[in-house]
Amino acid sequence: MGREWPDPPRFPVSSVLVSFLTPLGDPDLVGSSWFCLDSGQPPSLTLSLQMLAPALKMGGEGFAVNLGPPGSPLSLQNGAPLLWRVEEDGVPLIEGCPVSIICETVEQQSRYGHRFLIGWVRALSLDGNRCVPESPEALFRGVSGW
Repeated sequence: MGREWPDPPRFPVSSVLVSFLTPLGDPDLVGSSWFCLDSGQPPSLTLSLQMLAPALKMGGEGFAVNLGPPGSPLSLQNGAPLLWRVEEDGVPLIEGCPVSIICETVEQQSRYGHRFLIGWVRALSLDGNRCVPESPEALFRGVSGW
């Protein structure tokens, strides 16, 4: 008789937290366990969200992908209150987050059992300092070099 393995989780633990404004102007979060940067011109970013979650009702024109410190992913379940900093373009960022990728929303799609959020990358926040990468290469250097 072979060994029985438990079923894998349908959705892995979120590796990034996506922040955005609700239609009422309040900051909100959703977790994503997968995202992809594309080095086109302009650079784009695609996120996979749990299909169980409803389509995001965004009040602003953008969102941010917030990455935690290496080895310490951000979590929606630790119970600690989050402090927010809202950028001049209306995108809320998690205060103290080492890297935030600030995007303009392009579209949301539902396919293959996932909900995808797609956006153009407009800026980075590296340790609280906002910068606008002049090329896709500079974007990747900024994200990978923090």
